[in-house]
Amino acid sequence: MTNTDSNGLDAQFLREKEILDRCAPRTVSSYRDAWKAFARYSGEVSGPGLKAWVMAMTEAGLTPRSINSFASGVNSF
Repeated sequence: MTNTDSNGLDAQFLREKEILDRCAPRTVSSYRDAWKAFARYSGEVSGPGLKAWVMAMTEAGLTPRSINSFASGVNSF
């Protein structure tokens, strides 16, 4: 699976977090931002793909705090 177009799984995940897990709107928003970063830096759902995604964000100059925040959001998936 690549990017956030992973057969609609990202949208389903966000909807489930919102309805089933009753996450706060800000939490759902942070998950959405994480998925946008995942798409922006060509994330791929695999061990090597996730490592490459983190390295791409690092090389793009994102702060460690931002990278950790995005990785935490995607890790929830």
